[in-house]
Amino acid sequence: MYFTDEPKEVGGQDKYTTPQEMLLGSLASCVATTLRMYASRKGWDLGTIGVDVTMRSINTEHGAEFEFTQNFTFGNSANLTAEQMERLVQIARKCPVAQIVQKTTKISYVLDGGKA
Repeated sequence: MYFTDEPKEVGGQDKYTTPQEMLLGSLASCVATTLRMYASRKGWDLGTIGVDVTMRSINTEHGAEFEFTQNFTFGNSANLTAEQMERLVQIARKCPVAQIVQKTTKISYVLDGGKA
């Protein structure tokens, strides 16, 4: 079970993570897990993986667009070549949550067994 809240200035109690923060956390944790699994298969020691994700919403005539910016840090980055670092960026784009967010997403809402 997960609990979410909103800041007080928008009517929440500011007790829990916001839904937007949960989305960013999902993306960051998925990227870190995907990078860890890939590096392990390659025998690369990344050390501690840090993924910092920020989001910016842009309203356009076609609806909202989101820009996600991710910054990576690796505990053993000094041991990685430039080619390895670039490959890790490519792999990060392939994590399942990133794939969902990057594609056009259709959302269906279901209420009491019927579509709302």
